[in-house]
Amino acid sequence: MVGGGCAAPVLLTRTSRSGVSLLLLSDRVGIRLLTLGTGGLAAVLLAHRAISPRRGWQSVPDHVFSHGSYWNLSSTIGEGLVPEGHVIHRLAGALNDAFAGRPVQVSSPQGRFAAEAAVLDGETLRAAHAWGKHLVIDIDRPTEHLIHIHLGLIGTFTLAPHAPVRGQVRLRIGDGATDADLRGPQTCELLDEAAWRRVRERLGADPIRDDADWKVPWRRVRASGRSIAELLMDQSITAGVGNIYRAEVLFRHRIDPATPGRDLRAATFHAIWDDLVVLMRAGVASGRIDTVRPEHTPQAMGRPARVDRHGGEVYVYRRVGQRCLVCDTPIEQRTVAGRHLFWCPRCQRRHH
Repeated sequence: MVGGGCAAPVLLTRTSRSGVSLLLLSDRVGIRLLTLGTGGLAAVLLAHRAISPRRGWQSVPDHVFSHGSYWNLSSTIGEGLVPEGHVIHRLAGALNDAFAGRPVQVSSPQGRFAAEAAVLDGETLRAAHAWGKHLVIDIDRPTEHLIHIHLGLIGTFTLAPHAPVRGQVRLRIGDGATDADLRGPQTCELLDEAAWRRVRERLGADPIRDDADWKVPWRRVRASGRSIAELLMDQSITAGVGNIYRAEVLFRHRIDPATPGRDLRAATFHAIWDDLVVLMRAGVASGRIDTVRPEHTPQAMGRPARVDRHGGEVYVYRRVGQRCLVCDTPIEQRTVAGRHLFWCPRCQRRHH
């Protein structure tokens, strides 16, 4: 919360130097961060129809960022979701913008990370980085110095101007001006290099990372009888790929989701991987998942823009029963390994 709130609710928007778009609500309670990017914007507008937008509020520091507030909002209107890898990479970038290279105050108001926080308090935050859906914060100390975080379904990590603690905060990192508050994570632990290496060895290649090599997941895919739809969601094969990117990249390459990995050609999987690299890195930059090609955008097709809490323009994800943007066939849905899968039965007939 920053300063005094406005008597009449007002939406405030701002873009940070990292390209993070912010949506804030100013009212009698104060100024609160609601969401980042455009995913969730429609839901906010539906909930606050009377609020009028205003740009350029200069009191918010450039590095203010919230992933968590978006997921809090989502939990009130639909199923919980583990954020896909691009969100975690954006969060790492925001933490670096806010704290990298400077001493930080580390605490655990909730108490569940208190012993670990005590040994980190006052040390310099070297850098934050992501591997798939895992976040690692590197603190400058000789032994256990890596904070390993996985948000899971309900975890939130919110950066905002310094304010008194509210709610169950597992971990707070701050510098006196900005606080990063972690709530409800699946994992929050302090590791040394060897322990983090063991975690990392269980993870697959991350398309967003510069050190990723498509041949590493390909070795697993080509030897498997499981469907490519399952394999792409396996975090030990392709780290950071979630349900949206999985469904969309298979559509973009016209692959039948039921195709066994061993039936795919190397060139086909390489093309899928390269497409994931482009799409997911674009997601890091924009904060939303856009997968449609230029000829299928709302502007090009003269159709209404998609209104969905996930944001972005997509071909098949959560479009069950709607017409395919390419062939006009209704999009279908099935459950694969406990997750909803969306695909076009006409466009996606390729098996190699």
